[in-house]
Amino acid sequence: MSLDAFWSQSDSTSKQARRNTRQNKSAIAEQDGDNPGPAASNEAALSGDAVNCIVEKVSIVLEKKLQAIRDPISEISGKLDSMIKRVTEAEQRISDLEDNQVNSSTRLGSIESSLQKALERIEDLENRSRRQNIRIVGLKEGTEGGDPIAFFETWIPTTLNVNAKDGRIKLDRAHRTGPLRNEGEHPRARPVIVRLHNYKDKRLILEAARRLGDLCVDGKKVSFFQDFSAGVQKKRAETAEARRRLREAGFKYAFIYPATIRVFNVAGKNTYLSTTAEVNAFLESTQQT
Repeated sequence: MSLDAFWSQSDSTSKQARRNTRQNKSAIAEQDGDNPGPAASNEAALSGDAVNCIVEKVSIVLEKKLQAIRDPISEISGKLDSMIKRVTEAEQRISDLEDNQVNSSTRLGSIESSLQKALERIEDLENRSRRQNIRIVGLKEGTEGGDPIAFFETWIPTTLNVNAKDGRIKLDRAHRTGPLRNEGEHPRARPVIVRLHNYKDKRLILEAARRLGDLCVDGKKVSFFQDFSAGVQKKRAETAEARRRLREAGFKYAFIYPATIRVFNVAGKNTYLSTTAEVNAFLESTQQT
């Protein structure tokens, strides 16, 4: 019920009460045979006017007081409605973001998986393109002269004692790799990449280098390796210390592409190791037995 309706109802009730009072007084006067004079009527009229005046003033005062309370309440109510609306919108946006995050996480996981597979395929293709390459490490800088292809076609079979037609192995390319190093009086020699024309010649060269073991040229140790991508070289380098321990323990091993170590056991059963931790565990198990 509004305040205006409340006061309207109150005024109606007061007026009705006053009428009932006058009627009761008139009825009592008639029963008692009283006949009030003009003075009594005037007094009653004045009394009613005073009550009406007081009620009116009280109503005005109360209305002002209530209005002073209603205005801030209305303002607070409006602000609350605005806050509720903003909170609802924020909750909806948060819910949408959470849904998008779930979808994005799923898509990101799928993309990462696809990217990893693509990178593995690219690395595999790169290594396949290097299958006919040999990396020569430790050869003194400038030994090959101005025509490295012609030099290595005869130098390789001569140095490794490989039987070749006319004493030459046909090469497609031969060059140093990496930036020239000029540190100190004796700079470190850059590796040589040799691309063989025939894949069979590559196998013959690596087998001959393995049979010779340590090879020295001009007082420097020279090694022959199969050429791999940087990723495979890094994986193989991570197990260098573990492979040194295998050699010291008397085990013979070989690499299986890309970086798996195959240990040749005396019993004829080979062991395959991929990490340094696996090599250490293998060595500990052999020492216990």
